Amino acid sequence: MELAVVYPVYNEVDLIKDTATRTIEFLRENIEDDFKVVFVTDGSTDGTQQEADRLAEDFDEVKHLEYDDRLGKGLAFEKAFENIDSEIFVYSDADLSTDLKHLEDIHGFLKENPIAIGSRRISSGFERGMFREIPSIFFNEMLRLSFMSEVKDHQCGFKGFRAQEVDGLFDEVDSDHWFWDAEMLVRAQRNNIDIKEFPVEWEEASDSKVSVFEDSMYFLKKIFELRVKLWKS
Repeated sequence: MELAVVYPVYNEVDLIKDTATRTIEFLRENIEDDFKVVFVTDGSTDGTQQEADRLAEDFDEVKHLEYDDRLGKGLAFEKAFENIDSEIFVYSDADLSTDLKHLEDIHGFLKENPIAIGSRRISSGFERGMFREIPSIFFNEMLRLSFMSEVKDHQCGFKGFRAQEVDGLFDEVDSDHWFWDAEMLVRAQRNNIDIKEFPVEWEEASDSKVSVFEDSMYFLKKIFELRVKLWKS
């Protein structure tokens, strides 16, 4: 089953070469199936798109999907899902905050499960400043209570899908950025799609683009909007 590892990237010119080489090296050594490493760029202004083009020329395994408009993480992943021919898709943060060794884990889990997701909340294998950790705990619990979700970590940027089993699911998801993960998992459970959640080692990036106050307001708004949509449906 061919694997596509998707990295949505926006203004990440300083790290994508390292991300590509480390991912390819790991997969060559640990995955027997064919694979692709897919960079989806969307309106970067720092040379990320040009660097992704060079990587696609240098490595047969690298594919680059380029878009001029800002898509957001969720929609960027959906573009890869629509345009790349693979049976298994994994998306991950390009800063490799989730340890690469878990690509082998998620690849194995996806042979038996339609969705597999990394979780920082099954075990205590990560450290995070409380300024960011407290809102994350709060929103996970809100999602669990609001939608009866059984997922412990909706927001970890490490998720995988078997293409055939989730075909059509993404069409139901209206969010395209930070809330995409949460809405997708809520809708998957409403559609009785099994989700395998497993522990991962995760390290917070020092230059994270997360804004705690703005993102907190955004999440509250999106939770309310999704609750209303599902109530009306």
